[in-house]
Amino acid sequence: CREILGASAIDVELAPGASVRNALAALIAREPRLERFVASARYARNDAFVDATEALMDGDDVAVIPPVSGGRG
Repeated sequence: CREILGASAIDVELAPGASVRNALAALIAREPRLERFVASARYARNDAFVDATEALMDGDDVAVIPPVSGGRG
């Protein structure tokens, strides 16, 4: 995701009562290529895993964590 956005952090203005899902929609509107990561990603709010329905507060940090694979195949 960082490679697509060209940054490790982006500020997003959201309406009061917005959720992680709203933040994701704002990012996808800015960069539509992110949409392919949303369905399989995990989300964190202030370093704790949350669902996309989690409400946000002013100043929260939201992380989009894409799936990773590893190990030996």
